[in-house]
Amino acid sequence: MLAAELVGLHGTVVGVDSNPLILETARKRVQAAGLKNISFVAADVSHLALDEDFDAVVGRCVLFFLSDPAAVLCELASHLRPGGIVVLQEPGNATLRPDALPPSPLLEQMWEWIMETYRRAGMDLKMGLKLFPLFLEAGLPAPQMRLDAAVGGGPEWAGYGYIASMLRTLLPLIEKFGVATAEEVGIDTFEERFRDEVVSRGGVVTTWSFITAWACLP
Repeated sequence: MLAAELVGLHGTVVGVDSNPLILETARKRVQAAGLKNISFVAADVSHLALDEDFDAVVGRCVLFFLSDPAAVLCELASHLRPGGIVVLQEPGNATLRPDALPPSPLLEQMWEWIMETYRRAGMDLKMGLKLFPLFLEAGLPAPQMRLDAAVGGGPEWAGYGYIASMLRTLLPLIEKFGVATAEEVGIDTFEERFRDEVVSRGGVVTTWSFITAWACLP
């Protein structure tokens, strides 16, 4: 939806995900927002069959889940026109946990669930740091890069919802690998409980970091 705003009414955006259920949610959000220039394809990003070339490839937390990220990056770049841009954002270094001062037991518990899920799923915990060599291995120019994280506190900080949404996204994997049950996570109340815990202690929280890398084709 952000990309659709950037390209305007005369541009088009194609969203790709292997999970049709997630795409149904995405379609409903797009329809509710009144956006007419977005379509979706249910497909494995490693083997895309698209009818046209694009000006940009944009992905967030895509390579993190793949066994051969360089090959996928090369495949994605093959759908770009000359001068097209590749922009990818991946976890910066998932071994560096989010933090809170004073410590937040809920945040610590959540991070234990997430890290154990990552380990059992065999995910690459440093994919963001590997974006530079991956761009080169995929035959792309050396990327520019930046690292971002959010920090804040108080009752109005949006970070509580952001952290809860990440946990909600990973909940199916958390359950699949037997790390925790839906009842133990309590995702529907997690944001509220987390906010209350931090605010009652006068705390400050940092999120995990993400690294963004981008490069233009010749």
